[in-house]
This record gives sequence, structure tokens and C-alpha cells, in this order.
Amino acid sequence: MVRSTSAILFVFSTLTHAVAFMPNYVFQFALKEANQAVADSFDGSYTHKDIIREASLRSVARLYERLNPAEIVPGQLTGLDPLTPGTLFSAVYGGGNSSSLTFEEALDQIEMGAAQVDQNPDATSSEARKHFDDEKIREGHGYLRKKRADLIAVLLAEDDDDDDDRSNASSANIRTARRLLGECLLTLQDFYSHTNYVELGRNVPLRGLGLVPAGNIEDLNAISKAHKAACTSCPVSLIWSKCGKEPLCADNVIKTKLNRLTSGYFVYPGDGKDKVKPAGKCSHGAYADSSRMTPPTGGINKSTKNCKESPHFHLHEKAVELARSATESFLENIRETVGDKKFNKLFGLTTIYEKGISLCFVVDTSGSMHNDIASVARRIEQIVQSGRKASRFILVPFKDHSHGISHSPAFGPAFVAKTPEAFRDAINSLRASGGGDCPELALHGLRLALQTCDRRSSIYVFTDASAKDVELKNEIVSLIEEKKSRITFFYTGLSGRPPCGESAAATLYEQISRRSSGQVLTISKAQVATSTVVSFGETGPLSATLLNQVHALKEKNLHRTFIVDCTLASVTISIASEKRVVVTVTDPKGNAWSETNSFVGRVFENPTVGVWILEVEAQVSVTVLVVAATHVDIFDTFVDLDGRAGHPGLFPSQGRPLEETKIKIVISVTGIEEIDEITRIDVVGLDGKVIQKKIGFERGELTSRNTFGVSFTSPSKPFQLKVTGKAKCGGREKSFQRISSVFQPESVRVNPKKDPSGTFDVEFVTTIDTSVTATFDDPDGFGEYEALVLNSSALTENRRRRRRQNPGEKKSFSVTEFVKVGQKLVVKITPVIPATAEIGSVGTITVEASTSNGDSINSATVDIPAVPLVLDEKPPECVVVSNSGGDCDGLTTRTCAERTWSLVVDVTDDGVGLKTVRGLEDEIDVSSEFQHLKDSKKTESVKATVGCCQRRATIQATDSVGNRINCSTINLQPLPILPPTVVPSTSPTVVPSTSPTVVQPTSCPPSRCESCGIECIPGEKCSDGFRQRFFSLFWQIAYDKPKFEVPPQNQTTVIDTLYRSFLLHSDTDSSDIRRAPKPQLCRLVRAVRQRDACAEELCPCFFSKPDIGHGLLWDDWSSCLVSFISSE
Repeated sequence: MVRSTSAILFVFSTLTHAVAFMPNYVFQFALKEANQAVADSFDGSYTHKDIIREASLRSVARLYERLNPAEIVPGQLTGLDPLTPGTLFSAVYGGGNSSSLTFEEALDQIEMGAAQVDQNPDATSSEARKHFDDEKIREGHGYLRKKRADLIAVLLAEDDDDDDDRSNASSANIRTARRLLGECLLTLQDFYSHTNYVELGRNVPLRGLGLVPAGNIEDLNAISKAHKAACTSCPVSLIWSKCGKEPLCADNVIKTKLNRLTSGYFVYPGDGKDKVKPAGKCSHGAYADSSRMTPPTGGINKSTKNCKESPHFHLHEKAVELARSATESFLENIRETVGDKKFNKLFGLTTIYEKGISLCFVVDTSGSMHNDIASVARRIEQIVQSGRKASRFILVPFKDHSHGISHSPAFGPAFVAKTPEAFRDAINSLRASGGGDCPELALHGLRLALQTCDRRSSIYVFTDASAKDVELKNEIVSLIEEKKSRITFFYTGLSGRPPCGESAAATLYEQISRRSSGQVLTISKAQVATSTVVSFGETGPLSATLLNQVHALKEKNLHRTFIVDCTLASVTISIASEKRVVVTVTDPKGNAWSETNSFVGRVFENPTVGVWILEVEAQVSVTVLVVAATHVDIFDTFVDLDGRAGHPGLFPSQGRPLEETKIKIVISVTGIEEIDEITRIDVVGLDGKVIQKKIGFERGELTSRNTFGVSFTSPSKPFQLKVTGKAKCGGREKSFQRISSVFQPESVRVNPKKDPSGTFDVEFVTTIDTSVTATFDDPDGFGEYEALVLNSSALTENRRRRRRQNPGEKKSFSVTEFVKVGQKLVVKITPVIPATAEIGSVGTITVEASTSNGDSINSATVDIPAVPLVLDEKPPECVVVSNSGGDCDGLTTRTCAERTWSLVVDVTDDGVGLKTVRGLEDEIDVSSEFQHLKDSKKTESVKATVGCCQRRATIQATDSVGNRINCSTINLQPLPILPPTVVPSTSPTVVPSTSPTVVQPTSCPPSRCESCGIECIPGEKCSDGFRQRFFSLFWQIAYDKPKFEVPPQNQTTVIDTLYRSFLLHSDTDSSDIRRAPKPQLCRLVRAVRQRDACAEELCPCFFSKPDIGHGLLWDDWSSCLVSFISSE
């Protein structure tokens, strides 16, 4: 087979700067196409994608171990082999009960964020700090700290609904946070690849890197002096010609008494003639680093296992190990700073207790629906009952403003319920009125629904009218592509009202539904509540598409097959048409099912594995949709092969692909453990016909084994990718198939890129010579614009047009230029943050491009975070002004719940401004809202209300970038101990000698809990089941969850988790897991005491060991408590 050299030339021509760990598996796309032998020399090399994925999996595994101690013991998840998203979620939720899809999508966005650091091809050595190159080690540390502060600010500004821990991947803050996290992790990992930290023999990551001031890190105060040599030469003749498995350049770093840090210099064409590696300094040593041949020759990078690319290739795995460990620590720091809920959103996690998606309903409430509202309500009730458990139910009504009469509101607001019962009340309260002429604001309602629902949710639209707001169509399509929601229209139409334009309405709704892999059910009003119920509640992460086709049948009947594999729990078949059709479904055993109707739907539970046959007898257009409940699915990412010099990679591409051009798509498979292999990938049209057979694909390496890269020429019409392979079914291989989302090629493309200066270059290219109109919707005024038309070959400027706007000015920018094939229209966006913007908020600029005839439209978004220009390192200050603890005088442990006391604290921040003030202990109510403070010093007076049973109160203040301080802790005197209760003595029971001895339960021991304010009541008996009650009560108190039964083998895990929870609510260093503050232990013991009379048995465990400082050694406390629960 003759291989093209163009791809390998691309790869190695770009290897001209700072090869760190490669961004991702670029070689599967380019290098293997060009030279298999060269590609093989990179086998086993870890990329940033691999390291991020492995570290993230371990971090999330530890999080789930901590959140679910009743069922998971320490190490149970982190020790999984292999540890993949699929095996992790299967262990947490049970096989087939949950999908890792949203988690894997989040990982993909984080990994792409890391890759984007290297995307701009015009980057120069000014970027050295991002990679710790050129001995820019302290600068790199400062850059990483600033990026982390930006990440924290964006996460803290994200809405935090206490009742909703689920991910909202469409949130601009979450999108931006994932990109920023990727940028942080790339820089962090490059430290271990580019510096001599590994060569110094260090076996643990550099503590505090990117987290604390450089002065607090000893190694950052011992960096090679500018005039001191750091490396010696490697034999030039050995660098390239004879390198192999044995390192030939292993000892070229000069050892110093202080073990000083250094890093390699990199000289590449973008630096010009002015940059020269200083005398005696190390080179990076990559293939295209011209300094590698200048004494001292060679280099020190450990980025790959390729000896010609990485002179210290023999240390690659050690660098990877440290980078992975450092990444885990960095992620844990982020979680501790922002909390579990925001961390869950960052990684697209559902909570351990809650699974599900949104079911969303958009209902026409205009006057013409007066007689239909009851039917619609019944239909919605059927869908809710037949669909799988959803975590949210959303209702969006809409009608119209017409004839100058306002029927307010015309659409919305969105009602959100978390239970079917609350949602049922909202549905039953719907009333139809107004509306005027026939067309209604259907797309306004649908847009609000898309903005409110979760990703991959089901949306049902009920209407009898066309849409008068057709101008929103393109925005609706963009939201569909972003949210991946499936939209089903129940369209009853209206006869005799020409203004409605029924055919136009049906066409519009069909176009929208097709882009969402949904359907339009054209039915009569009488059929709304009576036709067959099919719930597409499986649209979420537990679903997959097997068929999604549109057929314009004239004289032919339809015959289609689809494959059911062993991972499918159910299959839903839906056929929709304008007239009655006959549908027959036959399973692999020959069992047939048939129905005649205009809408035919059926759910098959536990379907037979094998090939199913679907036949439709009709001479009208029909849409065919087959979806399945499964955790094995595919998701796709449109990518470009791009990158700055030395860092080729696959970078995310927004919008839709260009028609009839070479495109690249990465397909990721969830639940890959259930798949034996992928055998072929075809490009198919919406009619089901194959456009391109068996397109070539490459599988990712190492931890990216669930990814497949495909490269092909895009067609000019909508298409899907059909993935076929073999599933593992009880040791037997069975075929499986999945269908991707719908791709709509366009003749114009939008591609935003961020350059090193912080500006964005938004490129518009076309496949035809045409006039292009570029529109920028900037509602919050975050941008300043400049338009250029460039020849893509020479990048010479033809025309320039500039438009500035005042920061915060809510205006759109638009430019129209004639763009020829080979040219590109470039609009530069310079971020300008409005003074009124909240720190951490994100301004989203929506970019839309259209051709002169309006036939082709494409879009993208640019997210600009409002973050401080300089790093704010100073935490807030706080002073306790007063406390009214005396209000609790005279109370006891039994009466303390009757009163409260208050605490007044003055909190000051002279940096970015306060974000939150909260009480660390339970039963503390802090009510405060803060205005954004910028470049000004202001004091906020905060009042905290504390229950008298709570004898300790600590107020914590946090600013907008995560700097925090714990104000002085107030401790009240212990509550008085009540006198012991006198219990009359009882005579012992006489037991005949021939009977078994009856062992009486022991009485409570003498109290050792006085310092907790807990009284022991002698004579009360403790039942044999007290240990089990102890855990159940602790669980309720600590997590406010129902009782649970703790298996004996997991009781130690519960102890460990409770102990760590004390640390998280204490004023001690939360990184020191060896201590627990006594007052916090007392608080929980006292809480248990209030619910169970025998809690005093626990007190010796807390206080029998000598104190060390203000707490107990974990080993002592753990051993005591384990002994207690294990005793008979």
C-alpha cells in the first residue's frame, strides 16, 4: 500500500517548538497515514489526553467512594482494573443502570481545552511560560496560579441550586471552566516533561506548584542562574543516527549542590534570528528544535518514547507518573475550593442518589386549544408515567401577541418541578385563551425549553398552529446541536384557516425535528390523548439511536433491518406519516407484530438479540425512528488537524462542516468494555442509503481506546455515521450498530480561534465565491471588533473594516464581504470586560454567517470570562464584633433547641470582592448578599444566627477567586449536665439450671462525655442492635438521607468518611487528614445522643486516648470505634 507523504510532512514540519506530551492522538489521523514505521516509534507514548483522563478517573472514583461509604469501601473504585468511565459507573450504579456519557463528554471538553493551548500556529517563544520552557519556571508557576484563579472565579460564579447537583453542560460558565481546567492541566503536566525535576531524582510531585506563592516552594527558589551552565553536550553523531532503546543522552544535566531546576530552550522559525540559546543552557531537544545542534547539544525533554523526538525518552514514564499524580492533587484542590456540587457540574456527574434527565413539554395555550388542553394534559401524564425516571419536569406555555392586544405572557415562564406530582398540578392549571390570528410564538416557547432543559432531554411540543417566529429557526437548530435534545411535535393543524399555512408549518417542524432525530406526529385533535403512547424518555445518557430515517415513498414499500445487541434493555419503534400506513415488525425468532395508523409506536422490553425486520406498506412519506435504552452509545466531535509549531493535535471545531471538503470526526464509544471491536463505519443519508462505504478509521491509543478517528469527504446533503461492530454477549460475539447525530454540511464555515494575545480570530471560509454576512450578537458588550479579508495562501490583507463599541454596550456587529474560494474573512474580537460585569461571569458572543442567498447558515460561540487582570492573592479579612451567647444561659441539652444566639462579623475585602460568607458548622444561618467590589475596599457587616444546641460557630469568608479565611471561632460553655434519672431496681429473674443462660444487656458505662455536655443515664439498657442504629443515625445526621443498612465489611469505610467530613467542617488544615477537632466530634455525638439513649457508649472512643493538640489521632479514634462496632 502506497502511503501519502503529505500527512507526515505536515506533522514533522510542525514539530518546531516545545513538544510536550502531545495534545492528543494526532498520529492516528496523520502519522499512520504517512509512515507506519515512524508512527510505531511513538507507540506507548502518553499524551495530555491520556494523563488527564487517567487522573480524572481516579479523582472521580475517590469522590464516589467518599459520597457512598455505605456501599463502597476505600480502594474499591480506584483499584478497578481497568479503570474506565464504563467500569467506574457500572461499579457505582450497577451495570446498565447509568451511562458515563455526560462524564465522557466533560472529559472530552477538558482534554480539548488542553489541546487548544497549542492550537494557534503563530505562537512564539512568548508562550514559553505556558510550558515551563526557556527556564521560565517561576513565570510558568505564576501563569498557572493565575489560570487556576480564573477557573475558580468562573466556577464560583456558576449558579448553585441546592436541590440540583446535575451537570448543565450548556452553561457558558461550565464550558469555560472546562476549557480553563484543560489549560491549567497542560501547563502543570509540562513541568514534569520539560524541566529536570525528574532528573533530580524526585519521586513525588512538586508540592504547591500552581497553588501557593512561589516564595513558599523551596525548589522555585533554587533555579539555575542565568550565567551558569546547566547541560553538557551529547555526542552529535549519536543524537539521531544511532539512538535506539538505550539512552545515549542520559547524563547531560549538570548536577549542582542545590539541585537547581532548569528547563530546555527551544529555538524555532517563529522566533526569528534574534533568539539564541544562552551559552551552557540545555535544549529542549525535539526534532525541529534548531538549538539541539548548538553546544551543549542534545536536550532533556521526556515528552515521548521516541528517542529522536525526546532525548530523555527513557524517563517518559516517570514524568507521566508524576504528571498524573500532580493532576490528581490539582483536581482535589479544585474540589475542596469550589465544593462537591460545582465539581460534579465540572465533570458532568450525576449525584450518587439522583439519576435521570429532563422531560420537557411546550404547550400552545392559545384560544384554539381551549377544547384540547384536557387531552394534552392526559397525553403528558401518559408520557410521564411511561417514560423512565426523570429528575426534572419542565413546562413551557406559549401563545401570541396579536391585533395590538397583549395576552401576557406570550410565552413562558418555564415551570420546573422535581416530582411528577408537582408537575401534574402545573399541567392541570393550564388554561387556553387569546391568540388572535392562527400563527403562534411556537419557536419562542421551544427556545425557552431548550435553554432550560438538560442535555439529551426529550422535548414534546403540542400545537395546532404554525409558527410566526420563523426567524428563530437557525437559533433553534444551534441549540439543538448544543443540547442534543430530541424534539417531538404533536401537530393537529387547523383546516379552513389559510393564514396558518399548514404545509409550511409541517415543513418547518419537520426540519427542526429531523435535526434533533425527532418526529412530527400529524394527528387529529381526537388522537392527542388516544393514540399509542411512546415515551422517548430514553433520550438521555441511557439511550442510543439504531435507525433515524426519512423516506419519501411513492410506489415502493419500505423494508429495513436493524440490529439488537445484548446491551439493550428495551427498543422503542416509532413510525410517523401524514396518512395511515401498515407497519410490521418481526424479531429474530419470527414473532411478528403489526399495526395500521398514521402514527405507530411500540416499546419492546428485553428484546431478542439479533437482526429485526421493519416493513412499512405505504405510498406517502414516513419517518422511522428506533431508539434503545442502553449504556453503550456513541458521541461525536467535529475536529481539525491543526496546531502551533511542535504541537500538532486534534482541535474542536464549532458549527457545521463544510460541504464537499475533507473533514475529520472523532467518535467516542461509551461502555466500550461491552464492545469487542468496531468493524466498519459508513456515511449514510437520512434516507438510510449509504453514501460512502467503510470509511477508514483509526483507534486511539492507551487510555483513548474508546475513540475512533474518521476522515472523509463530506457530502453536500445531511448525513449520519453508522457504526457497526461486535458486542461481548456472555462470551459470544454478537453484532451491534449505532447511528450518530445528524450532520448538516454548509457552504460557509465559522471557526473561532484564540491567539496568544488573548484576542479571538473568527475565520469565515466558503466552498463557493459568495457574499458572506457575519453577525455578532454581543448582548453584554464583551467585545471590540475588526474585520479583515485575507488571502489564505499569502495572508495578505485586502480590505479592513473596524467597529468599536463601548464596553457593556448591548449591540451587534455585522459585516458583509465578498469572499472567494481560497480567501477568508477574519473578524478579530478584542475582549473588553464591562465594569459592571460580575467577577467570574461569562459573556457569550454568538456568531452567525450566512451566504448571499441565505441558503447556507453556520454559527459558533465565543465565551469571554470576566476575570481579574492580575492575580488576587489576598484573602478577605474579618473581625468578630459581638456575640449574644448569653441568650442561651439556663438551657440544657434537652431544652437548647428552644432558642438561638447571634454572631456579628465585619468582613472586608480589598481585592476582587466577596463571594460568600457562611457558617462552617450546622445550625448556622448566614443571610448575606454582596455587590461586586472592584478596586475598592469595603466592609460588610454579617449577622449569623446559631441554634443554642450548637456551642461552636465559625464564619468563613470567600472572595470571588477562592481566597478564603475562617474568622475567629466562638465557643460557648458546655451545656449543663442534667441529674441522673433514678430507675427502680428490679429483682433478678430465676432461671432453672437446665435452661440456657440469658445474658442481660449491659448498662451504659459511667459517663466520660461531660466535656460534650452529654449526660449518661445509668440503668438504661442498650440493645444488641445499637451499633447498627448508630450508623443509621449518623448517616441521617451527616447526610440527611434515609436510613440504610451498613454491611459489616463496609463499617470501617463509614467511619473513615465521617471522620473526613469532620475535617471539611473544621477550622483546621483540611489537607491534614490525621486530626479531627474535638468540638466537631462532640457535636455529632451529641446529635446522636438526642436520638438514641445509648449513645454514651461511644464516648470512651472519643476521649479514652490522650489528646494531641486540639484533636485525636485518626488511628486511635478509628481503632477504638472499630473495636466498639465489632464487639459482641
